[in-house]
Amino acid sequence: MAVDKWLKKLGAPVAELQAAALERLVDAESLRQTGRYASAISHGVYSVEILLKVLICKHLDLANLPTVFETHDLEALLLYTGLSGTFVGSKSDMNVAKNWEQVVLVSRQVEGSRYKHDPAWNEIVANEFFLQLRDGQYGVVSCLIREFSKKTR
Repeated sequence: MAVDKWLKKLGAPVAELQAAALERLVDAESLRQTGRYASAISHGVYSVEILLKVLICKHLDLANLPTVFETHDLEALLLYTGLSGTFVGSKSDMNVAKNWEQVVLVSRQVEGSRYKHDPAWNEIVANEFFLQLRDGQYGVVSCLIREFSKKTR
């Protein structure tokens, strides 16, 4: 079957993905603090994307990410983590779901403006986005890291 070929073709190791996700998050914070808001937001989105890929590997008990998951579609990646109910739907916390929706919206905007200058990415937008990512209880990154911790016990 053609799908089997794509699932067997492996890419980055989980350890590299983990390091890259944290590195992108640190870079995002540094960029935000120096007023590079569009780049900060982009790196924040990349961090979420990579964390989702780590969770896919954990969910599927794989040491490397299958290349079939080399996508930027956060909603598709979330589906394959097995955590959709945590972020979307009746089982999700409304605050987490709201933050997830906003992060997905921003990720689409980042994709659409990859090659454009957009002055709308300002300090206010960046600070709100980082709250949606990093809020200790309801932030998307915070929730993903908690889920990762559960899966590594």
